[in-house]
Amino acid sequence: MKDIVIISKGSSDPNVILRVGAKTFCTKTKDNTVNPIWNEAFLAFVDNSHGQKL
Repeated sequence: MKDIVIISKGSSDPNVILRVGAKTFCTKTKDNTVNPIWNEAFLAFVDNSHGQKL
């Protein structure tokens, strides 16, 4: 029942967790929105070593 109450209010506090290899990036949490826009950039080094698939 608790989830139904949250959905009916039309708001949430979303964020994104991005994992690239062993590196983890997290966006800032956007308060009280169901249509977040982050406009954040992250830099990750991706190495294509022999025997690995990208």
